[in-house]
Amino acid sequence: MKISEALEIVGNLANWHLNSMGINPKTLPKIDYSLDQMIKANKIVENYDKRQMVKPGRRTMHVTLDDRLIAAQYVAMNFTADYCNQAEPKSGVNGKLVFVLCSTE
Repeated sequence: MKISEALEIVGNLANWHLNSMGINPKTLPKIDYSLDQMIKANKIVENYDKRQMVKPGRRTMHVTLDDRLIAAQYVAMNFTADYCNQAEPKSGVNGKLVFVLCSTE
């Protein structure tokens, strides 16, 4: 995976997270990546940023996400229930992200 693709994937995931807190209210892209793609993209961006830290002068650092948040986003975006429209990320207590999931029970 190229860094440009990894940055796009991680950026899309970060925008969903920020939007859930009301920080980035804009049209959000559909998240249709596999869990493996999302985690690999995040690692690529993390490693890219680490390599940038050793360079002198001005550099750009990127937002990366905890693997648990990526997994939670994947579950929320792929969860379906019989009587529920969607699983939505919501801002929770102490800035933690909470996903509201519907149950068929």
